[in-house]
Amino acid sequence: MILLAGQADPPGQSNTVKLMRYALTILLVAGLASAQVKIPPRFGIDADLDKYPQKTAQDSLRSVLKGIEGKRVDYVLAHLAEPTFVDERVKQTGGKFEIMVRETTEKLDADPEMIRDLRKLLADGQWKVEEGTASVTAAEVKGRAAFFRKIGDRWFFENRVRADTKGP
Repeated sequence: MILLAGQADPPGQSNTVKLMRYALTILLVAGLASAQVKIPPRFGIDADLDKYPQKTAQDSLRSVLKGIEGKRVDYVLAHLAEPTFVDERVKQTGGKFEIMVRETTEKLDADPEMIRDLRKLLADGQWKVEEGTASVTAAEVKGRAAFFRKIGDRWFFENRVRADTKGP
């Protein structure tokens, strides 16, 4: 028998049964509340928010570095980079995500200073977080900053290095 809120307990039901029923209800509600919304795959790549968290801009930068250092540029582009930029760039490549991955990997390999700067920004940066945007700068990182945009409950890395420009 399913009891609705406000219904009386059936006669003769023991306190133990009542407590078990209430405990089960609480566990079910708590489980539903903590369940993550399933993020659809992008470019055939599943999101992994446990391995690459994006709850804060700092988390996102840490995840971007983890993805790059782990040779997961595909994941960085699919789930950590600002999606509008990635979608537009993939359109420019004729819908070939793998071309963007290759180009980005080549750019990162050709500019190891970029990765060092991102590490410095994460370790020593001064963060400015506003409604839906964030940036980080550091005195020892000249001419470069990192920018983030919040979409839903996730922070995404933007493709720019200065406040007044789009793109690198």
